[in-house]
Amino acid sequence: MVLARHTLAAKSSEQAKIPAPSRLMLFAAGIAVLSAAAVFLFFLLREQRAPIVVDAGTRTGTERSAPLAPGSGAPVAPTIDFKTVNFSLARSRSYRAVGPLRVRLLRTERSDSYDIAILVNRKRTKRSRMKPGEPIAIALPGVHPNTRIVVTRVAKNQIWGYLVTPKSAMEPMARDTR
Repeated sequence: MVLARHTLAAKSSEQAKIPAPSRLMLFAAGIAVLSAAAVFLFFLLREQRAPIVVDAGTRTGTERSAPLAPGSGAPVAPTIDFKTVNFSLARSRSYRAVGPLRVRLLRTERSDSYDIAILVNRKRTKRSRMKPGEPIAIALPGVHPNTRIVVTRVAKNQIWGYLVTPKSAMEPMARDTR
């Protein structure tokens, strides 16, 4: 009886399909690096789309932003006075005045999210599934572009928050005469 050496024996089809363990480790490491890069790019793009938030706790209505240092060669930044209006809204079918806007709470959910409707100059916008602390930039005609609504707390059928707007936008606006 002659025994064949294992190196001379023919490999079965199952043995031929399995790659070496070192190749499997390289393949897994490559997939991990690609996944990490994809997650990094996702968070990078998400951060760039986030709106600018004006922190109402650090800025009162009477403070002005400091101009740039003289002699730096940079132009002096224009100063804007901000006004903060605190509000609390209960769920209702009617709009309530908050600064130059009219706001209505549509619903709140158990997951601390809410739906809100904003009315300016007969134009309505609706934001759904907003989270507390997430600023809502108001981009409607007749409203200053730096106007933001921030909801700080959500309870059952009620929200609390503040509106940050430049003082010039708080003055009453001329109504359409159509």
